[in-house]
Amino acid sequence: MENDILIFELDEPVSADKVLPMCDKSYANHTIAIAGMGNTKLGADGSPATVLQEAKFKEIVDSTCPVFGPEFSSKVNWSYDNRICLMPEDGGDEKALYRDSGSASYPLDDNEEPICAYGLASYGDKNVTFSVYTRISAYIPWINNFI
Repeated sequence: MENDILIFELDEPVSADKVLPMCDKSYANHTIAIAGMGNTKLGADGSPATVLQEAKFKEIVDSTCPVFGPEFSSKVNWSYDNRICLMPEDGGDEKALYRDSGSASYPLDDNEEPICAYGLASYGDKNVTFSVYTRISAYIPWINNFI
């Protein structure tokens, strides 16, 4: 799960008003929204969303993020420098689900508008409500080598 990020080149330019800037700092004290087209339910009933889904989360910035148990965390070099741990803002059971990998997370301003591109869905566990995102700002130097 190291370096879970990619860059792709578009054939045509995209209007600047349709693109979020990359976040360059922590927004842990903001509501973090996630958006994706992954499954809407776990298990056999899970089917891909037919419209873009959005949910509100909060960032966990201390050791209370259970990196999915010792059997999983031993395989991952966990660091808050390059990952974001999110859990539902209201304590609900929403999370990034199967087929959400690569989906966006972004902090919201006071008007609930996106501020910047914060993270990309990386991995999660169906037994917990935490989701882990690749922190885009950790890769700004690498990204700048390509743009």
